[in-house]
Amino acid sequence: MPKIVANRLTVRTVASLTDGVYCDGGNLWLTVKGNTRAWSFRYTSPTTGKAREMGIGSAREVGLADARIRAAAARKLASDGTDPIDARREKKAERRKEVGLTFEQVATRYIK
Repeated sequence: MPKIVANRLTVRTVASLTDGVYCDGGNLWLTVKGNTRAWSFRYTSPTTGKAREMGIGSAREVGLADARIRAAAARKLASDGTDPIDARREKKAERRKEVGLTFEQVATRYIK
């Protein structure tokens, strides 16, 4: 099994990088374009075998340490045979079911 070389970036280098795509290791990537910086996790889907890229968030909102934690969680899901993007979609759908009312319920309340 190949060794994962992680933690190549530091907070200081993240702040000073110019345009390009930079690897932190462990499939965590930082894309810098102008004034925009975004974290992403690149992996091969265990269900389809295709290369995928999952956005983790803006580097302004998600710090380096938090991005590494999120990438590690996604890496764990992928190694367990679950596609991290599909898992995130399912979790979001479950939250919507718990929180909201159906359209019919809202319409009935409005009519009353």
